Amino acid sequence: MGTGCYASQSASRYTGEVRISIVGHGLSLDLSSATGRAAWILEPQWADPEVQRVHGVYLRNAEHPVQLHVRAHEGKGPFDAVALRACLAAQAWASPPRHEAVTTRGSLVVAAATFAMVGLPWIVREYFVSDGARLANVVLPGPDVAVEASLEAANHLVSTLRFE
Repeated sequence: MGTGCYASQSASRYTGEVRISIVGHGLSLDLSSATGRAAWILEPQWADPEVQRVHGVYLRNAEHPVQLHVRAHEGKGPFDAVALRACLAAQAWASPPRHEAVTTRGSLVVAAATFAMVGLPWIVREYFVSDGARLANVVLPGPDVAVEASLEAANHLVSTLRFE
C-alpha cells in the first residue's frame, strides 16, 4: 500500500478502493466514499513522505470546500471510550461539545464531537480513534454548512481507518 495521489478532475470518475498509508503514522485509510466514488483527494503536496511524516495528511473533500486532517496522536493508553471522550475535552475548543458520539467497529473505538470555533462562523468535527493501544486524530474544520454536508463522507473515511 503506497501513498496514493490523483488529480481532482479524475476524482469524480474513480470507483473502487483508494487506500493510502500515512508515512510515519502507522495509519491507512480509504479515500473513496461508501458509494465507491472518490470523496477525498490527497493533493500532491501532501503525498510527499517527509511532509506526511511530520504533519500527517490533509485531504480535500471532492464536493465541499473543506479539508480533513488525519494523523497519529501521542498519548498513553489504554484508550477506551472514556479516555477518548477525555481526549475530545482536552482540545479546549470554544464551545461545549455537540453531537457527541462513541461507536465501536471491531476492535476500534471512535469518539467524535462537533465544536464552535472562536471568531469564525465555522465549526470543527473532531474524531479520536483507537484500537485500545494506539490513537489517531481526525479533524474537519470549516464553514458550518460545508462541514455538515461533508459529515457522511468524513464518518465513512474514519470508519476505514486502520492501524498498521
